[in-house]
Amino acid sequence: MSVNPLYMQEIEELEQQPAEARERFRVTDLASANWCMRKLAALKAQERDTNNLADAEIERIESWRRHELDKLRGSMEYLEMLLTEYHKQVLAQDTRAKTISTPYGKLKARRLPPKVEYDEEMLLAWAKGAGRTDFVRVREELAKDAIRDAVLRGGEAVPGVTVIDQGVKFSVEVTE
Repeated sequence: MSVNPLYMQEIEELEQQPAEARERFRVTDLASANWCMRKLAALKAQERDTNNLADAEIERIESWRRHELDKLRGSMEYLEMLLTEYHKQVLAQDTRAKTISTPYGKLKARRLPPKVEYDEEMLLAWAKGAGRTDFVRVREELAKDAIRDAVLRGGEAVPGVTVIDQGVKFSVEVTE
């Protein structure tokens, strides 16, 4: 994909402009604002094309990487499975063999703690019915939407609330 020839002309014209002229230039009317918008539109089009090209190359390289790593992962998983089977056999014979050391690494076995799963609705109903308040946590939090409406729309003074005028935000939107 290439930049529109008219956009290329705008970019070339901007690049050929001497630095002194760039420093002196000011937007003073709609025509000079339009001139800036044309240049900006051209630069954004070139930026988009540059990003599209880079993204295509990155995707091609990422695809190659995924393919190569998938091949490696298959072999690594196979070797890890063989080592795990070996470690299980050694651990069955000697319960103290939780770590097996080699010059290239270690095989480690660790007992995992029990996992607890919860049916939250059932458990909450039971805890409330059984009076187990130690099993139930209640949180208080501010209703910020109501506070915002009272302060901004209702003009109410609320202690602990400060309204900060953020001024006007200016932005430039280039039509593509």
